[in-house]
Amino acid sequence: MPKEKKNAFKYRQAADPLAPPHARSNDPLAEPKDIAPIFQEINNGTDVQRENSCYILATLILEDSAREHYLKNGVIKQLTNRLADPSVHVRSAALGALRNLSLSGGHQVCQQMVDDDCLFPLISILLKVLPLIDSTQSETNSEIINFTVQAVSILWNLSESSDKATEYITNSNILVPLLQLLSPKKYTRDLVRSVANFFLVISEDNANCLKQIKSDESLRYLESIIADETLDIELRVLASGIYYNFLHGTDKQEDAIKSLYPFLLSALDNFHPSSLNQIDPLITATKELEKRIEEEMQKRKGEELDADEVEARNQLAADEKKCEDYLNTWRLRTSAQAISLEILTNFCSVTQDEEIVSMESGAEEMEEIEAEEELPEVIPDPGTHDEIDLPPFLVQTFLSRPIIPRLIELACSGIGEIQAKHPDQIAPVSDVSRRVQLRSLSFLNNLLLALPLADIGSQQLQQVWQRIGAKFGEGFSSGSQDWEYQIALATVMWHLIRRLTSDKSLSPNYLSPAPAELKGLEYIASRSFSLSTELKAIVIAMLGILVRTYFQSSILEVGGVLMSCLSVDANPSVISEALNSIFDIFAEPDQNATVTSLGLVGFLQSFLPVLKQKLKTEKRKIVRDEWERLDEARINLGRFLEYKKKQF
Repeated sequence: MPKEKKNAFKYRQAADPLAPPHARSNDPLAEPKDIAPIFQEINNGTDVQRENSCYILATLILEDSAREHYLKNGVIKQLTNRLADPSVHVRSAALGALRNLSLSGGHQVCQQMVDDDCLFPLISILLKVLPLIDSTQSETNSEIINFTVQAVSILWNLSESSDKATEYITNSNILVPLLQLLSPKKYTRDLVRSVANFFLVISEDNANCLKQIKSDESLRYLESIIADETLDIELRVLASGIYYNFLHGTDKQEDAIKSLYPFLLSALDNFHPSSLNQIDPLITATKELEKRIEEEMQKRKGEELDADEVEARNQLAADEKKCEDYLNTWRLRTSAQAISLEILTNFCSVTQDEEIVSMESGAEEMEEIEAEEELPEVIPDPGTHDEIDLPPFLVQTFLSRPIIPRLIELACSGIGEIQAKHPDQIAPVSDVSRRVQLRSLSFLNNLLLALPLADIGSQQLQQVWQRIGAKFGEGFSSGSQDWEYQIALATVMWHLIRRLTSDKSLSPNYLSPAPAELKGLEYIASRSFSLSTELKAIVIAMLGILVRTYFQSSILEVGGVLMSCLSVDANPSVISEALNSIFDIFAEPDQNATVTSLGLVGFLQSFLPVLKQKLKTEKRKIVRDEWERLDEARINLGRFLEYKKKQF
């Protein structure tokens, strides 16, 4: 099972095709059916042929279908064997291909690379290369640094995807020499950044990592990086994450959080993603100048350029360089925000060390559906509450500075306008902006579950509801299909409204939902096409609380929407949440007139055997957790019907 890393912010570089022009995917060897000639050359060809074969594979494995074909035919073993090739150029090309494989293949491919024993030769050659970085001439040194960057990137990707890789790398002799490369004033930024990201990943929840290095010396060095304002902000934030990981679970954890919190907040406060709009005029001018130059070239048809055209070309090159520099700076600072948010989110899990239990599908027989349970006199609340129980010092740390308005701003401020206007130019940095949005919502959600709502205050809670709700509605009105972002927005709204209405010490008037918001949620819940089922389930859950607490006059209408969500073909989560919302709204006798108007009891009586049959026929198809929640809803449905019989 892939290893899930909470604070492994994967600032992935684009996979590099690496191949020279004659070895790109339009080469005849690029077809999957021609794998035998490629492997033949990679093993028995000349130095140039072996190198080009690695380049070809580096390009081909970027395509999903081709990658699957080559994996089945042993491409990992073939490339791993080339790491011991007598030619340094072949070794470098094979390493680049393995890096592309680890970047583009995802967790499953990374795990396969580990299972195919690529770590031993990789670490072995890296241990031989590292001592050469400081002892060779500049030209050769550049090649060695590039080789090291590629190798560390592979270790980074594999350790993020595999517990086995993490354990193997930790117990090897590679950590100490790699940590010595975390010297930004001595080595290139690409090398230092790759090493920092690697340590951020491998040090998480890994007590053995610190044991392998000189702990006190390393901690002091990380502290010096964090404090050095002459260094770029991304590296300082990465060092903060490593520092926290090293001290997580120790008696120094509290001091680490208190010292890091102000710095991490500063990474959020001193930069705004919307500043990307400042480059709009420059990109526009560059595109217009490029178009004018192309038109002039077509008119001249190969004639020599005059002085004006030469000047125009020089201006174009200068403007393009300005754009590139601005985007690189913007991405670096935005990346620092994303990593800061991930570290801050991890602070919320200080007391949440959960044991993961593996459940084999089909290992146990499910309980008999027909078994009749003893029915209670009252219907229990089927909802669960996920409040986070933080230690007092951490609550006070989070409340010491107003962070929620900043999180709302980061979550709701994207780069959609300039991205739509200049998609090609903005594409390389768009992924970082989205990560900031998602991580802002994740941290905001944790704060809403962890902090006392009374201490947050009604003004900030209302701001959360209005701004996040407006962004959620905007996504639907614009036809957004970014379900991950929409789900993140809805989850914040859901946890806020659920926690607020379940806390008896607080007044629901902390929030003032608008009728239009209820209508919008009704529309989303009633949609049966082009909608994430997870999102629909969250919306249905919100509907139950909102109508019960704030919109009693809309109960009849919402009841009809919830009934429409119950069918044999509906997603299990949708059915569970629709039934739970029905129980919440209609359990008490004061709703019996509406129950009668809807024909709810008869409808649910006819749906109960349908639900039982669905549980029996699809128990091997439905994820176990979903099956159990659906079965719980089935049990409560029987109880609800018995309860209603006693009321009429």
